[in-house]
Amino acid sequence: MTCNMLIDLVETSSLGLNESIRKVCPVCQEVNQRSFVIWRNEEGVFYKCYRDSCGVYGKVHNINLGFESRTSSSRLVQPPKLSTYDYPCVPLRDQEVSFFADQFEIKSGALSLLKVARNPVLNTFVFPLYDYYNNQVGVVDRDYQNKEGRPKTLSYWTDVTDCRVGWAPTNFRMLSTKPTNIIIVVEDYVSMAKVAVYAPLGLRACTLLGTSFNEATAVYLSSLVPHMVMCLDYDAQKTAMKHKTRYAPLFKSWTNWCLLKDVKDTPRAELEPQLDQIIQRIASGN
Repeated sequence: MTCNMLIDLVETSSLGLNESIRKVCPVCQEVNQRSFVIWRNEEGVFYKCYRDSCGVYGKVHNINLGFESRTSSSRLVQPPKLSTYDYPCVPLRDQEVSFFADQFEIKSGALSLLKVARNPVLNTFVFPLYDYYNNQVGVVDRDYQNKEGRPKTLSYWTDVTDCRVGWAPTNFRMLSTKPTNIIIVVEDYVSMAKVAVYAPLGLRACTLLGTSFNEATAVYLSSLVPHMVMCLDYDAQKTAMKHKTRYAPLFKSWTNWCLLKDVKDTPRAELEPQLDQIIQRIASGN
């Protein structure tokens, strides 16, 4: 890619602040895919080809000042290292179902839809990880007893996914005919389970299993659903704002949902009116 090629693309795109556009990549020239994304924010103009075999990317600090560019032959999304979960899984006992209801207001029906199980060896909870198309691609093993010397959460990926996020299964849609046009992105699995029950309102929940969020994830999610609602834990609000500044142009709208507690610890009586306001605001285009 030459400087002139890039500047021509940017100028003909007529991008305003926080806007983006997709084009045929000038490097790999795959005409059947508009895999070359250009977006502009306060930091400059960025571009990247999201074809695995290309991967050219860079940044224009200022159209009149030149640019920096690199070409990568690596995959856009490095697949997670695959691992096998060899522990037995058994159904939740009554006391564990009650734990989720009392602690997080997650009822037995939601636990059944998610197929949450128990590891009797480690006395941990086992949460299946699904991809966007409802295929199970791994599990999360969560230690609520926080045993000394063992991490709270361990993730096991048993299949290669398009992007390393875990989705709530589509059976939360039930009989709703409302189209899915909103993604709610949260940090942890239990928070995802808590908001997944609102799927009939036209949303789909996914978990980052942390706060990491990059170009690959942003482009992947924007190709599936137009409206982003990011609800990271309270101590990660600066991180959420950084993600919004960088990647909001890829979505039709981006809302950072700021709560005083983590999603899983926020009572539904507080969650639901705020969520209703967010959905109404997105529907009205404000």
